[in-house]
Amino acid sequence: MYTNTSNIPHGFLTLLCEGNNNPFSKNWSRRLRIGKSGHLFIGKGYNLTLSGEKQTLQDLYDAGVPKPKAQIFAKASTLTGRTAAQFIDFYKKDVTITEKEEQKLFHSKYTKAEEALRKLIEVCESSGGHLNSYNLAAHQWQTLVDLIYSGDLTSQTQERLIQVLRKMIVESQPKVLNKLIHDQHYWRIAGVTEDRIRMRCVFIDDWQTITGSIILISPSSYLS
Repeated sequence: MYTNTSNIPHGFLTLLCEGNNNPFSKNWSRRLRIGKSGHLFIGKGYNLTLSGEKQTLQDLYDAGVPKPKAQIFAKASTLTGRTAAQFIDFYKKDVTITEKEEQKLFHSKYTKAEEALRKLIEVCESSGGHLNSYNLAAHQWQTLVDLIYSGDLTSQTQERLIQVLRKMIVESQPKVLNKLIHDQHYWRIAGVTEDRIRMRCVFIDDWQTITGSIILISPSSYLS
């Protein structure tokens, strides 16, 4: 579907957007936290609120989180607002995961997002044409995957994205994706956070500069 001639580390954009590695920060990714959307997150963008109790329990258990702790996270997935904040404060150390567990959780979710993108492209290709490495560069691929990973690809935004992908495929217009990503007003109306909008714009225009700061972003073990 794409070629990584630019050597952008796998999942780089999404890792850049999802929490940080500072245990003293309120946005430390390995601790349960409340996002700007009001949803509960753990790891590099795993949304407990959207996943629900049953799926959260299974996904965390599959990532190697011990079942008693996974059950605590699963219970948290049903909470919101002040109740969620009190829950996090009450459990304190029990609402963190290890780096290895975080890595497994991230790669599992990211792989599913990539597969969803492949299926979406296949639907577009059925209209004619083929999306090859010339049409879709690695930084464009990562931007598209990030839309899916973050939950920003809704029924509303997917319709417009399909139109863009068909132009890229049938009419060989790779830059129409950049134009869509830069439509900040559209993404604000769709409910995307300002930070995510801004980061995608910068990344799709200047990924070379951003990836040059890789050592400051995430542990190398994520980016192998």
